[in-house]
Amino acid sequence: MVTMKIRSKMLCILLFPLLGLVYFAAMEMADNYRAMASARSVRTLTQLAVKASAMIHEAQKERGMTAGFLASGGGRFGDELSRQRSETDGRISDLKAFVAANSEGLAPVRAALDKAMADLGRIGDVRGSATSLQLAGKESFAFYSRLIGSFTDLVTRIARTSSHHDLSREISAYAAFINAKEQAGRERATLNAVFTAGSFDDETYRRFVSILAAQDAYLHLFAAYADDGAMALLKEKMTSPAAATVEDMRSRALERHREGSFEVDPQVWFTTITEKINAMKQVEDQLSAGVMATADRLANTASTAIVRDGVITLALLVMAIAGGLFLVGSITAPLRTMLAMLKDMAEGEGDLTKRLDADRGDELGEISAWFNTFIDKLHGIISRVAQTTAEVASAAAHVYDTAEQMATGAEEVAAQSGTVATASEEMAATSAEIAQNCSLASEGANRASQSADDGAGVVEATVRVMGYIAERVNVAARTVEKLGERGVQIGEIIETIEDIADQTNLLALNAAIEAARAGEAGRGFAVVADEVRALAERTTRATREIAGMIKAIQSETNDAVSSMEEGVRDVEAGTGEAARSGEALKDILSRINDVVHEVHQIATAAEQQTATTNEISRNMQEITDVVQQTAHGAQESALAAERLKRQAEELQRLVGQFRLAT
Repeated sequence: MVTMKIRSKMLCILLFPLLGLVYFAAMEMADNYRAMASARSVRTLTQLAVKASAMIHEAQKERGMTAGFLASGGGRFGDELSRQRSETDGRISDLKAFVAANSEGLAPVRAALDKAMADLGRIGDVRGSATSLQLAGKESFAFYSRLIGSFTDLVTRIARTSSHHDLSREISAYAAFINAKEQAGRERATLNAVFTAGSFDDETYRRFVSILAAQDAYLHLFAAYADDGAMALLKEKMTSPAAATVEDMRSRALERHREGSFEVDPQVWFTTITEKINAMKQVEDQLSAGVMATADRLANTASTAIVRDGVITLALLVMAIAGGLFLVGSITAPLRTMLAMLKDMAEGEGDLTKRLDADRGDELGEISAWFNTFIDKLHGIISRVAQTTAEVASAAAHVYDTAEQMATGAEEVAAQSGTVATASEEMAATSAEIAQNCSLASEGANRASQSADDGAGVVEATVRVMGYIAERVNVAARTVEKLGERGVQIGEIIETIEDIADQTNLLALNAAIEAARAGEAGRGFAVVADEVRALAERTTRATREIAGMIKAIQSETNDAVSSMEEGVRDVEAGTGEAARSGEALKDILSRINDVVHEVHQIATAAEQQTATTNEISRNMQEITDVVQQTAHGAQESALAAERLKRQAEELQRLVGQFRLAT
């Protein structure tokens, strides 16, 4: 996946609507340009229609005069026809000049224009034939009608070139009116020939009727397209006296088409209907002016729309780009601030005293507020972790000192146990010596007194030794009891350390959860939280190992206390036995006769004493072993406490990487 910065992504997002805006603006401007070009093209074509209409108007008059000239056999309309041809030639020259000057703009109607211009090129030959009376009236009428029809078809095609509704409607009305006017011109030519000849033939009558029908049809078509102003002008022109006279002459021709005798002067007819057709030409000129004005208005509107769309598009682009850059800046600037703070926390000193600006009212302000809340919680967690690690370090140091004291006390107990063992060995040797003396006492009574004295001294020494042994054993028992109490205290300390480790583990777990919620932003802190949790777990395992060792020490200490208590009881028993031995010796001194018997008792007591002292020696040896194990356990506890202290210091070092508020 391609990685992009948020700024680049937002600019890309902004780019698409801008491209869409440019595209649609370009399309709109292109449509307006096409509309402008179409309007200008229609204007050019309308000018062509005006030029063609002017030529048609003169050609229509020439057609009527030619028909009268040919019908009269050249006797009438000779001068008028000559003047009319000059008028027609003037309009033809204007038309040709316009076509030559606007050749490219006439491309939409080029085929129809070429056909009409080709028909127009034959007008000279037709005129020559008509002047020499070598052309029939029907042929003349057909040529002029075909020529005029080519140009009226051209005007009709021009009406089809516009795609604008209003302009197309006006041109269609204009074309329909030109065709209606052409039918009026045909009516003029037809009746001019009929009135000159004085009668209708069947073909001419049918043609005349079809001309009237076509004229009415084109006028109805014109009424369908024309606006109220044009219709009002046409109505005004068609209610003139000339129009009424034409209508009367037309009715007379229709009524008398079989018998003739129209009683209509052809010259009057031609003059009157020409006046009517000239009035229609005024309507035509107004229609052409309206078409030209509409084309100009559409072209100007399209041109204005192009400029307007360009200005609006440019303004929208500028506003969109400026607004987009402002929007991007308003989003990326706080993100850069947040990124810098996170980078400083991840790579720098872990300053937890900084806060983001949460005064914004948008989503970034909400993110900043939640980030500050997270930092506050993290600050509290780290503070509690720092406090807990300090307590763990202090407890570890205390455990270490206690273990050292336990080791020292165990060494002292071991030394005292060795002393007791030595004394027990000496007592055993003394007991053996007593037994030997008792054996020697049987050899002679003379030595009995001395032996008794010696035995009394030995017994007294034994009593003292046994007292000393009892005292030392009691001291050792008290020491071992204190060791047991220390073990209990250490156990309580270990439980405290376990609670601290559990709390540290819980805090580390909470920190890991908060870091997971923070996502990528809390990944660095999640690593620290995992290290804290791992350290807490190692602390828990170490405290559990120490607790096991302490429990073993407590059990073995209790066994040692029990053994020492038994040793004390044995020593006390030995002391009693020694006391009884002293009493026996005193009795020997008083009862020398019973010395042998008493010596045997002393020997027996000495043997018992020897067994007792041997038992004491064995017990003291066991005490020594237990004390040595206790010392070893205390050393291991000291080592574990030292490791716990180092781990607590490492945890303090990790926590110290964060800067907390004082």
